[in-house]
Amino acid sequence: MKARQALVHLGSASIRATRRTQRGRPALHLLSGLFTCNTCGGSFGIVDARNYGCMTLKNGGPAACSNDAKIRRDELEQRIPDMIRDDLLSGEAVALATKEIGRVLREARKATPSAPVTDQAVAAKDREVEELRNLMRGGVLSPTVGQAALNRATQERSDLISAREQKDTRSTDRVVRLIPDLARQYRKVIDELPRQDLPPDELTRARGLIHRFIGGPATVEKDDAGRVLVRLTLDGRPLLGASGQNVSNLVAGAGFEPATFGL
Repeated sequence: MKARQALVHLGSASIRATRRTQRGRPALHLLSGLFTCNTCGGSFGIVDARNYGCMTLKNGGPAACSNDAKIRRDELEQRIPDMIRDDLLSGEAVALATKEIGRVLREARKATPSAPVTDQAVAAKDREVEELRNLMRGGVLSPTVGQAALNRATQERSDLISAREQKDTRSTDRVVRLIPDLARQYRKVIDELPRQDLPPDELTRARGLIHRFIGGPATVEKDDAGRVLVRLTLDGRPLLGASGQNVSNLVAGAGFEPATFGL
């Protein structure tokens, strides 16, 4: 259920974002606007019947931008979904991501300060233990009565700490269990690509998902030999979906290396 909710939320958020950036007109092509020109910083979009290219050059000519790199639409729209499918959403990749994200979350929770309420309860038990010891040392409590009360207070303190640890573990486990379900939902979207006949809402949702899986600037340039190079970094954080932005930020460092390929 949460996996489906995350996908629905992704779709609605993507539609809103696309409408804002396109001034109410959703993009007509899968990857329009998701790549930028490394020369001028302008958007890469459809410049003719078959190719993506720099929109600044198309609209302003060579005086506006010198990057005349073109990428076949069919090649790029096949290559990017294939990378996401193979590098992020394959069974092996999801299993590795689940294991790594679980490890990162457990380590982060160990390093995170405890909840104030729990800390206060533990501190109160510490004071109770110390007070009981003082009463026993002063002879106010007999050894039998005092030791029984001390044992009870010590056990209650241990129970508080154990309950806190179990809560943290359950929270981590919920996030980890969500990842494979989200991966299956996302793969259903990616497996539909590339398609030229996607309805507008499905196209927008697919664009939004691809955009989220590209974890930073994605640029296109030409090298000295005239070869067109695409540079991007894939990001697995969409697999955390409905688990919350704070969790996504925790695993920001567990990302992927930048990729460069020629077309």
